[in-house]
Amino acid sequence: MRRPPARLGGAGAPLGGLGARVAYRLSDRPVSRALALYQPVDPATGEAGTVRVLGDDGIVRELDVVTLAPTRDAEGNEAMALKPGSLSPDGRTAAFAQTGEVVVVDLTDAEARRYPLAGYLEHVVWAGDRLIVGDNDTAYELDRRTGAAPKLTVDPWTLVVPEPARSGDLLTVGGWSGDGGLAVRRFPASGGAPDRRPVTTGALPPGYRLDEVYGRGWQRGDRIGQAGWTTTASGAGTMSGGEGVAVLDARTGAVTRLLDLGREGRAKACCEVYGWTADGGLLFRYDAGLARWRPETGAVDLVAADVPGSLSIAAR
Repeated sequence: MRRPPARLGGAGAPLGGLGARVAYRLSDRPVSRALALYQPVDPATGEAGTVRVLGDDGIVRELDVVTLAPTRDAEGNEAMALKPGSLSPDGRTAAFAQTGEVVVVDLTDAEARRYPLAGYLEHVVWAGDRLIVGDNDTAYELDRRTGAAPKLTVDPWTLVVPEPARSGDLLTVGGWSGDGGLAVRRFPASGGAPDRRPVTTGALPPGYRLDEVYGRGWQRGDRIGQAGWTTTASGAGTMSGGEGVAVLDARTGAVTRLLDLGREGRAKACCEVYGWTADGGLLFRYDAGLARWRPETGAVDLVAADVPGSLSIAAR
């Protein structure tokens, strides 16, 4: 169990350029590979801007080849078009769930393709080169060659983003620890009932617990990085409702590492996870910035400052 320092040191490039000014339109200068997508939001008004593309050359482009609407559900609740799972692992393609269709953009030639799919689509996740989209309660695997979209048995809200090199089985993390429902579920590629592993916290110090999760979980090997709400210990007893980032064992459900981000001064669901780095760090939202936590050492660094809004980061 770790806590971040009061002030974070800077990790710098290459994602430090996320907040840089737009230099080109994507149609004028496509990328060979995108490091990240960023949709800024005005903190004062809540108004979302257009999606930006940070190329591996460090230059920011505006995604100008499509006009994206917010996603919405059947009740009319809206959310930003850019989702954490929008950017493909190789950084060459972006996908966006829209009402009644899925928009896929080839970032290397700025060409967009639209796939009709009925429903209030809100989710998009790349599983290697497989594209999974979903509405409030149903997930589909979109075949980008034919446009076919057969249903999957996984929950689109709790689906874990698989490691790019892995294919086949899909994982979810969801539920609440209070009734024993918080669990890792593995859905075999061959079909059949999922394997369920309750989330346990026996490896943490006494009084610490992962109660519930939010945002996407991200797989790397047998580990899952996941944001959630925690119970933590102090001299006065325990406190629930804290923010945290956890590492879970995908095989057993055990929480093996926990970053305690506290509760004071933090918005609820403040600290969504955005994926793993090549050196084994976890990227997560930290205030208006992006931070990296190294679970093995406990070190926390600031990767990018002042980037309020939605992010999607390519696998590293």
